[in-house]
Amino acid sequence: HPWGSFMGLVEGTNIPLCLVMYMRAIPALSDTLAFKLSGAALWLTYLLIRVVLMPFGICLLWQDQHNIPATAFLFADPVNNYAWLCLLYGSGAVVLGLSYYWFYLITKGFLKVLGFERSAKQV
Repeated sequence: HPWGSFMGLVEGTNIPLCLVMYMRAIPALSDTLAFKLSGAALWLTYLLIRVVLMPFGICLLWQDQHNIPATAFLFADPVNNYAWLCLLYGSGAVVLGLSYYWFYLITKGFLKVLGFERSAKQV
């Protein structure tokens, strides 16, 4: 099921996230090119995996549910199938909402590191 794989790929953003958190914890590393590149990798993986690929996986699930029900419905009992779909759509919506919020925060931090943050005086 490709839509399940797309939803599982969100964990791929943890690799650059760990690098950013590690470098942020060490003051000597927090103002280096490597830190900025790690931030760029985090921003890019979040954009591709969580902001683009996650909704695409949910759309694939929706299409399969309506066009090829045998691939979306995994159980013989319809109640279990609809419970399964509620779990997938519900968890997908929660992860997507959190991903959008975190993408906003990551973008803000990335712009700050790059020097594009507006100060309170400029607003």
